[in-house]
Amino acid sequence: MALFALWCFVLIAGALPGLWPDVLAMSDHPPDPWVLLVVYLAFRGRGFRAVGWGIALGLVRDALSLDPLGTHAFVLGTTAFLFCEGGRRHRSPVDGPLRLFGTFAAALVAGWLYFLRILPMGGAGVTSADVFGVVPMAFWTTLVGVGLYPILDHFRIFDDLLGRPRGLPA
Repeated sequence: MALFALWCFVLIAGALPGLWPDVLAMSDHPPDPWVLLVVYLAFRGRGFRAVGWGIALGLVRDALSLDPLGTHAFVLGTTAFLFCEGGRRHRSPVDGPLRLFGTFAAALVAGWLYFLRILPMGGAGVTSADVFGVVPMAFWTTLVGVGLYPILDHFRIFDDLLGRPRGLPA
């Protein structure tokens, strides 16, 4: 079930970039569904399981984009590593405003890591507009997370991927 849900998510996330409305510049700085899922997995998962899924999702995103292979794998894997439970045994669940703040921070980190990663590629360079353009993207990503996270929590779709037994409470 979890792998089917992940496959459906990849299809939807691959189609979404061109579907955002022009309202409030949402199409200029669209929310990042990839970061949303990686942050959700990092906050729900145990240990470092989310890092592997972040790298795998990044490789899929690289295959769907024109960026060099490994760019998004690095970004999403590092973001998952920075926000996952890690070696801590008993972390309290990240919920409510703390999860939304974490999503905003993770979206900022992912956006800035992307620019840091493409610097050695020799492109046109990163401007201050690019760096500050990550903030509206993080805002929209967090706003989408407000509606998406409760649905994922309720159905516990991805718990099998994270090593969480589905029958037990979070």
